[in-house]
Amino acid sequence: MISVRALFAELGVLRVALLAMAGTLALFATDPGVSLSLHGWALIRTLVLPAAAPLVFFVLLFDILMSSVRLADAQPEARTRWRRVLLVEVVFVLGLLASWLPFFREVLTPIAER
Repeated sequence: MISVRALFAELGVLRVALLAMAGTLALFATDPGVSLSLHGWALIRTLVLPAAAPLVFFVLLFDILMSSVRLADAQPEARTRWRRVLLVEVVFVLGLLASWLPFFREVLTPIAER
């Protein structure tokens, strides 16, 4: 079993920051049907987070693609590291998707179908 410190060292600072952002977005996912707020702290939850979630989602997918390219090109002793990186990123992508899917399904469904 790998320690958290060793996992952070394997992932790298930028990837850990990206995963922290994805975790924060998943934790504070906006509920479907919430009313839009244009002032106060609710603005963050109703405008900023829904705009940032797809960006972080696609950056994570791109990082998964680049990590799999590195995995394909890695020496046998480095493959374990890249497999672990891929596993952690896929878990975060699935968590982000699961937490934001109800909101975006509600937003993107035409009003006539509701």
